Amino acid sequence: MTLRQAAFLRLCFPNANERSDYILKEYGVQRFLSDLKADKLPIFCTAADKKHIKAASSAAADKLIAAANEAGQKIVTFTDPDYPKALRQIPCSPILLFYQGDLSVLEALSICIVGSRRVSDYGMLASATLSWQLAKKGVTVVSGFARGCDAAAHAGCLAAGGKTVAVCGCGLDLPYPEGNEKLRESILKEGLFLSEYPPGSPAKGSHFPVRNRILAGLCKGVLLTEAADQSGAIITVNAAAEMGKDVFVIPNSIFSENAKGGIALMKQGAKPVSCAEDLLEEYQNTSEYACLQTQEKDTLPPFGLQQLASLRDDMNLTKPKSRDVTPRKAKEKKSAASGIKKESKEKPLPKPEELDVSLLARRCYSLLGEQPKTLPEIASELGEETFSLLEAVTELELLGLITALPGRRYTLPRA
Repeated sequence: MTLRQAAFLRLCFPNANERSDYILKEYGVQRFLSDLKADKLPIFCTAADKKHIKAASSAAADKLIAAANEAGQKIVTFTDPDYPKALRQIPCSPILLFYQGDLSVLEALSICIVGSRRVSDYGMLASATLSWQLAKKGVTVVSGFARGCDAAAHAGCLAAGGKTVAVCGCGLDLPYPEGNEKLRESILKEGLFLSEYPPGSPAKGSHFPVRNRILAGLCKGVLLTEAADQSGAIITVNAAAEMGKDVFVIPNSIFSENAKGGIALMKQGAKPVSCAEDLLEEYQNTSEYACLQTQEKDTLPPFGLQQLASLRDDMNLTKPKSRDVTPRKAKEKKSAASGIKKESKEKPLPKPEELDVSLLARRCYSLLGEQPKTLPEIASELGEETFSLLEAVTELELLGLITALPGRRYTLPRA
């Protein structure tokens, strides 16, 4: 598959699409392209796919490649030798990835660290400390470049002289989140930025749940440092568990709201850890473990809360700039923009056909009622891949049309 063909295929199918995954792994890219030349569309393509395919063109593919070059980004495709091996094994593998930095950092044993954006001092220090210890042993630390635990994990790894990978839910040319410019510069020198979104792609809320399958897929295991039970970080952890990856949790205070996510995971079998050695003992029989500096004993890093607080204030790692609207007003604004009025509790919920949402989101909504359903259950009933529904349920959740419950369960709000 040439770069131009990969770019064209990417334009034909949105991210985390099970049909493009089938083409890449079974049907064959050349066979698919031959079908299109013969004006014959494979029967597995949906009506939505047909619209994307009709809009795609070789000229548009060339523009996509040119935009990446102009933005200083490189592209690696599914069939390239440098494509991350771990991502070939996950559901809905990315057709191509835009990157800046060194792809070879993924050859080492990789651990993903995730947690809350609104992090406590404890969570920030725990994220940075475990990341620092892992990096000292030669582990590559992967995270999502968000404020809070993600940023602390990246910073802790860099402080140890390690390699870190930032997987973004927007175009790599977008300065998101604001205030992380210094951290971005440091990562580019010693690590890697990855995204399946082309240059100019905005940081939509629906992008991040889809992005999280890449975070989980790149690593041997995922470490949750601090998160509430409905945190976006839990999506990454659940994705990892579904892929058969190891899940680790740093214990937290039972009085903290940000401890609930970890407590729930430990009840489900996640391993509690307090240092890098606790985590890495799970990989003693792997080839990657043999390459680590395991003789390096776990010690506390040469920084504490004061230094991290200074880092937080300097890089704006935890707190976004003041907003024009509160979260509640923002939600109401989104509901108004979609043409859906926020009804009072006494009035009935809107019917599926009344919703101004995507077709897949409408289908998800029509299946839900008062009895909660898990994402895999919804996917099974719709005949869709679980990951392909992430954007749809996020769209519904942002509009207040469904309620997310612990354990990735969804239900309609009470009328």
